[in-house]
Amino acid sequence: MNKVTQDARALSSGTIASLIHECKYSIVDKVQAVFINFCEKHEGEFETWVTAWHEFDRTVDYRKAPAGQAFPLGKKVYQADRVNPDTGRPWTGYTMAINDPLVWTNTLAFYGTPTQEEVDAHLVYCRTFSTTFETEVPVQFEFGKILWEPADQLIEIQDYEMVAGEGAPQFTFLAAPNQQLALI
Repeated sequence: MNKVTQDARALSSGTIASLIHECKYSIVDKVQAVFINFCEKHEGEFETWVTAWHEFDRTVDYRKAPAGQAFPLGKKVYQADRVNPDTGRPWTGYTMAINDPLVWTNTLAFYGTPTQEEVDAHLVYCRTFSTTFETEVPVQFEFGKILWEPADQLIEIQDYEMVAGEGAPQFTFLAAPNQQLALI
């Protein structure tokens, strides 16, 4: 690995954020991953990461580049096929970043919890084999496990607040015989 690629890997999120005028980590991380791949593909063509960035910024549409995350981060979701056997309701969980070390803990790739640098290097390695993470997303479920789920099968759960007062919907619940009534 040449110095320009090393420097691209070492750029802080703040530096990337100021370069792209964006502060969401999910976007900043994607752009940095695309920039690192660009530097690796153009190894030896640039003297500094700054000159590499100028060419990258001029030639790559990185704002649309699919660098990884298939689903927004931190969203509460459920996957209909994962059902709690005690309640019959789907398990819920939160989407995680693909480069979160917890996602990679005790997997085939790592024994124990890897460092952030090890995970980032692993993701770059995966991308050299055209492995992208555009169709699946890690989800930390309420039962404690982190599983990779197909993004097109995840359903986002909207958190609603109860509305009271005039104009609020009024409900009347009639319980069926021998059944418990629960408002979910």
